[in-house]
Amino acid sequence: GKKELRAGITLAVVSYLQQLPTRIIRAEMGMIIEKILSLLLTRSMKFFGSLQELLQAHLCTGHMLNDGLRDRLGEEGQKKMAETLIDVISTDGYNEYVLILALRQLSYLFLDLGQGAGPLWDKVELPLSKLLSHQSYSVRGVCAITARSLATALPDFHSNLLRAYLNVTTMEFAQLVSCKPEEVKFHLGPLQGNAYAVAGLISIVPHSVLGVPNTITKYSLKKAKELTKIDPSCKFAAMLVARAEAGWSMISALMSLGPSFVERKLVDILDMWDSCFHALDKARPTTEKAVVVFSRLKSCALEALCNFFRHNEPLLVSDIVERAVVWLKNILDVLTKFPKLVNCQGSTTDIINVLKSNVVKSFASLPVSAYPNSYVPLMTWVIHELPRNATTSLFRSLLQEEDAILGPWLIGKELRDAKLVQSPAVVVHDHSVVWSSDPEKELTNPLPTSKRLVDEILDLFPKLYMVQSVDHQKTIILHLIRCVKESPPELKNSLQTNVFCLLLKTLRVLNEKKQPFPKGKFLKP
Repeated sequence: GKKELRAGITLAVVSYLQQLPTRIIRAEMGMIIEKILSLLLTRSMKFFGSLQELLQAHLCTGHMLNDGLRDRLGEEGQKKMAETLIDVISTDGYNEYVLILALRQLSYLFLDLGQGAGPLWDKVELPLSKLLSHQSYSVRGVCAITARSLATALPDFHSNLLRAYLNVTTMEFAQLVSCKPEEVKFHLGPLQGNAYAVAGLISIVPHSVLGVPNTITKYSLKKAKELTKIDPSCKFAAMLVARAEAGWSMISALMSLGPSFVERKLVDILDMWDSCFHALDKARPTTEKAVVVFSRLKSCALEALCNFFRHNEPLLVSDIVERAVVWLKNILDVLTKFPKLVNCQGSTTDIINVLKSNVVKSFASLPVSAYPNSYVPLMTWVIHELPRNATTSLFRSLLQEEDAILGPWLIGKELRDAKLVQSPAVVVHDHSVVWSSDPEKELTNPLPTSKRLVDEILDLFPKLYMVQSVDHQKTIILHLIRCVKESPPELKNSLQTNVFCLLLKTLRVLNEKKQPFPKGKFLKP
């Protein structure tokens, strides 16, 4: 089919490039990269029959750049490649697919070069700043990752870069709150993109050799608080969402600074969550647009809450945990009563999945003993979500080498070749990867939101299962078995894999905790 043909062409191009002497590649770098990127130019898109085919082409061109060029070049060759890609992102007229591919490659190159990227600073600073204001949500997010990679490679420039993006965020926010209604849209993208870059740069402070001045982190918190403050009189949903996502992204990154920073600001930070999750019973969404707005507003706040749990365990005293549980219970209550959306956009499903993932992740980050009254509704909702989403990505990681009979496993070249016929997401609906611990993983193999949700459920389920009574445990297992048996043919394989992995993960946890699995007829073949 077409997928296999594109994959075959890609492998042929890579093989050809790998046989070329590096001196020829360096001499013809501009021409080679231009030819590869031309596959994604607007005039070429008429040859792709669907979005999925275009996304596969995006993956294939990235593979050509990775395996055919970057991985086999020395430092001087990589600098030349980076200079060529900087020229690409500095040139007007390229579509978002080309820009995303170029930015991802630059991220790899900066991390590979380290201090060797120093001579590129003057060339890349301006185009990065420009692309943080790009009209594409995805371009802004990937650009923020590239800025983070640049600061990681060049710690001497970290503070200057952070200060510059923070200044732009401040300026765009000031203009946003004072501009005319028809001008609002011109400030939303720049505000959001620069705030994401600020968050990405703050998130690497704990691992930075030089660090950044305390005045910058303090000012970042002050500005984030202003951004997340809800204005009841605001009638522009897009403005509310952009402000919230910008502010909470910065808060989320600041949480990674740990108790030494967070403890002094804890009262203010908790008040911000109180304001965000207050009176949810009055804000139940009933339309697709309302669901999207609600999901984005609450999801970014939950991501920050997860980071608070993850990086500030000494601060999780009982009264703070109790407040957090109330927030999560309220969100769960709204989620279970979401309207049934028919024929909704794919992006809406992704946005809802991000919210659901963050709810599951938040519950999993707390001790199960903290929310005994939520066991039944949470377990019911979690099981309900399993058949509605894709197959988990954790299948192989849950098995051992001797389980290979369940394979066949693909390794090395076979695994790489198989990935070329997949169609990964280029459009990203969750930019928390910008300030996560390892955004480079998202660059190589971004997981669909439906898979991420199932993965999060697999992490939470064993913890909930262990605190159920034996009778209830049996009921849960029997229910899962019945779900598989009664599922329609198009869902059976996916659901069967998810349930299998769910039980396998649970058995592992029970074994680690020295707890027995309940006996029953379902254990018989």
